[in-house]
Amino acid sequence: MTNNKAMIPRTLAALVTCLCFTCAHSAENSRQRVRAFAALPDWTGFWEWKEDSNLRDPSGDIGVDGAIRLIARTKLAAPPPYNAAWNAQYSAGVAAQMVHRRTGQADESDKGCWFGFPVQMEALDETFQMMVTPEETMIVFERLAVRHIYTDGRAHPRGTDLWPTAEGDSIGHWDGDTLVVDTVARKAGPIGFFAPAAPLSDQAHFIERIRMTNPNELEDQMTIEDPIAFVRPWQVTIGYRRATGIDRFIGYDCESDRNPIVSGRFTIAPP
Repeated sequence: MTNNKAMIPRTLAALVTCLCFTCAHSAENSRQRVRAFAALPDWTGFWEWKEDSNLRDPSGDIGVDGAIRLIARTKLAAPPPYNAAWNAQYSAGVAAQMVHRRTGQADESDKGCWFGFPVQMEALDETFQMMVTPEETMIVFERLAVRHIYTDGRAHPRGTDLWPTAEGDSIGHWDGDTLVVDTVARKAGPIGFFAPAAPLSDQAHFIERIRMTNPNELEDQMTIEDPIAFVRPWQVTIGYRRATGIDRFIGYDCESDRNPIVSGRFTIAPP
């Protein structure tokens, strides 16, 4: 017959040992996590596009088939390196934008409800927050979209587990205080607000090097490769500064069907 009373001390001893081991293991994990966070740069706060970003071209002249002048708030320092077929499409888009801006006539393409990567990284009126953890960096945008940049060593999904999305699939690693980001599987669409007439295919590949240049400024050096549209890689640099005077996001939706264009002007339809 088993002596249940004799087993009680042994059971309690085993439980105490287990609890002590668990606590010690948890404490070590906690210390490791504290060290992991301490090794990361502090990018907390709100960030916005910096007006003196070197995307700007002081002359405003863009050399697309005879130096087309693009009238916009942001000027590209160099045009996208398109092949002949895609350059014709780009030139037509730029020409249409020139007409719209010169006449003050809005166009359906000017509504700007297409929002994804890399558009959100250089939207002139968009703010974002950086959430940096050892496993991933999340970029949370004012429109409540989120870029997930995984830094835990995983690779991009393979085969049918990878398909084009507005944000694409991003993985990264730290090179000192610089976050190196690799993005693929981004839906075909505009490069961004700095080049709204410039499209990319769904085969575009992006490499970013994001770093803090001083306590109040970030820089994103982006290289874009597109084997379908480009003849060579294209490099741009986007600057950001800390946004002041805000302490939270207020979400909103951009709904193209609620903004009909009447007589060349935007209108707002009731929900």
